[in-house]
Amino acid sequence: MATSKLLIGIVSGTIIAGSAAAAFNAQNPGRAAAAQTGQPASSAETAEGAVTVTPSVSDSSDTNTPESDTAAVSETQTGTQTENSEEAEETVLLNGWSDGKYFIDNVPASNTWEVIDGHTYRFDADGNEVTGWYSENGSTYYLGSDGTLTTGNASIDGKNYCFNENGVMQTGWINGIYYSPDGSEYSFDGALGNVGRLFIPSAGVNVALNYVDDNTGDEAAQAICDAEDSAAYMVFSSSDEVWIGDHNFQGFDAIKSVAPGTEAFIKNTDGTISTYVCTEIDQGTNTGYDIVTADGRSASSINAGGIVMYTCNDDWTSVTAAFWQAE
Repeated sequence: MATSKLLIGIVSGTIIAGSAAAAFNAQNPGRAAAAQTGQPASSAETAEGAVTVTPSVSDSSDTNTPESDTAAVSETQTGTQTENSEEAEETVLLNGWSDGKYFIDNVPASNTWEVIDGHTYRFDADGNEVTGWYSENGSTYYLGSDGTLTTGNASIDGKNYCFNENGVMQTGWINGIYYSPDGSEYSFDGALGNVGRLFIPSAGVNVALNYVDDNTGDEAAQAICDAEDSAAYMVFSSSDEVWIGDHNFQGFDAIKSVAPGTEAFIKNTDGTISTYVCTEIDQGTNTGYDIVTADGRSASSINAGGIVMYTCNDDWTSVTAAFWQAE
């Protein structure tokens, strides 16, 4: 480059180099200016023969001129813009359904609920839409074969269910209809005894109730207990307590599976339904006149005013007793 070359001056045949040349130029600013412009001195000046200044000449390979720099920048910018344009054309964000998954900006929805076109979907950890029964945080949902969340009343596998507006399966009484703990609509069907009919949905108990006066004696009660589809409904006037007894071979032994908090219903002869809640379940001994629990308590003293349901275990003296109070 120009700055890398050695400037020399010739004065009357004498070589002046370095600082001497600089001093000379300082004394002859006109000539120095001419030399700095890269133009040769005029013939008149040369004719005087006083000074000949040979300016440096840049290498032919040195192209650092404003024009060349501008051209290089322009070319670089054009190339960058072209590359960015191509990248922009190649980057396409995937939004929507693809291969059974739902993408949001190229990322599949996972472990989340999404509302899509007015329908609610649930996606698992792998991004697949959930179908069928699904439970989360103590609530149960049903998503159809197309993945959409079910709300309102629906028939599933031949049973009727009720879901609220958020898709949560309902249980208990809804608009006069009872939905059992598994969510299916429960039917209080079956012939009524002369008292009514007992239903324990969670245990599968469904048996007619027939009244036995406490003065009738054990034989009458036994006959009712032994009859098909019948349980003895015995009222003890002394304690205002109702005992319901049946033999386990008729299916009444299902009360062994109940737990405190379980609901039972009696459909009365007038069609109304009374609700009872289990408060306790114990093993006991049937004395013929009372049931005594393993800790020595009388069934009558445990549940005055309520209902005692009992069924035989291995023989008639060993029983399982469940205690209920009206809700």
